[in-house]
Amino acid sequence: MSIFDKVKDKASELARNNGERIGQTVDKTAEAINRRTQGKHADKVHDFAAKAKDAADNLGKQPPR
Repeated sequence: MSIFDKVKDKASELARNNGERIGQTVDKTAEAINRRTQGKHADKVHDFAAKAKDAADNLGKQPPR
């Protein structure tokens, strides 16, 4: 097992155990960005936040090796 496999397994474990916190953090970050940019890029921020949460969910669904 390479170092990358070990890192991926650890990231998957963290995403599986902390999925709700990750989602909350992404939402809070998106809100902060929208406040600082006065909503100028709200659509892009929303799209990125959704993709980040989907990526974390997919990573959390991967079974450990």
